[in-house]
Amino acid sequence: MSDPAFKEWVVDASFGCQDGAFCFIPVEGHETDNPQFVVGMNYISSKPPDGARLVGIVHPDGDEAVEQFGAKYIETLMPMYVHGRILDEQ
Repeated sequence: MSDPAFKEWVVDASFGCQDGAFCFIPVEGHETDNPQFVVGMNYISSKPPDGARLVGIVHPDGDEAVEQFGAKYIETLMPMYVHGRILDEQ
C-alpha cells in the first residue's frame, strides 16, 4: 500500500457518479468544526487513492443533497467508509 500525500478524502456528491467513478477531494481536519478541503486536487476514480481513507461526503447544496446521494450510492460507498461521518461543505 502506498503512502498518499493526503490521507483522508471525501466524495464531492455534486459530481455525481460517472461510469462508476466518483470525485474524491482531499480534506484535512475532517474531525474538527472547520475541515479544510484541498481545492483543485480532485481525484476521479471508483475508490480513493491507494492508502487513503474515505471519511465523508460533501455537497454545496447541503445535508439533504448529501443524504440523497448517500442513499443512492450506499452499497458502493459503505465498504470504503472509515468513520461514517458525513461532512457539510461550508
